[in-house]
Amino acid sequence: MNNNVVVLGGSFNPPTIAHLRILEAAIKAVDAECGVFIPSSNNYVTRKMSKKHTDNQVYTEEQRQQMLELLTENSDFSIFVDTWEYGDDGIGHTYNTLKHEAEIYNNKKIYSILGTDNLAWMCKWRYKDKLFSKFNFIVITRDGDNAQEIIDNDDTLSLYKDHFVIVKQPSGIEHISSTLARKLINEHDSALEDILDSKVINFIYSI
Repeated sequence: MNNNVVVLGGSFNPPTIAHLRILEAAIKAVDAECGVFIPSSNNYVTRKMSKKHTDNQVYTEEQRQQMLELLTENSDFSIFVDTWEYGDDGIGHTYNTLKHEAEIYNNKKIYSILGTDNLAWMCKWRYKDKLFSKFNFIVITRDGDNAQEIIDNDDTLSLYKDHFVIVKQPSGIEHISSTLARKLINEHDSALEDILDSKVINFIYSI
């Protein structure tokens, strides 16, 4: 096992089995000692959901934390939930979050998970030079994505290409999203069982 820690941030509103499978795949890809879910603050999620006209339910910070903990209970990997972003302004400060994780894990090698769609604009992120030089990234790709080409052809990303690991998205989760989960929850559709962990479903319907 390497001295690596993998983190996955997001709204997790609600967390799906796809979130878990992606984090587990990333842990396995770099032989990390553990994975960490970092749920976004209520301010961020509320702002994000305000742009949707339907199925825009916002679960509280505490509820999302509880659902993530239920989701990870039976994982074969060591996975934790860090609520460090809770209570922030919701604007998003990736560098500060990863710096916090590095401090918690005694400056172990931190890998942050992102999708291919984020590669094109992550060069606009705050503190980008410190972000790329200090941390590492696992790019989850779907069929048809060419993450390596994006990295190689970008003046900034190519400078740090050794900091990127490309991992193919696990099969069978292509249709899964929190947006679909909220829709099925509202409709009490049994298809929800293919998207959310049963313990998470029970929790949601108990709220």
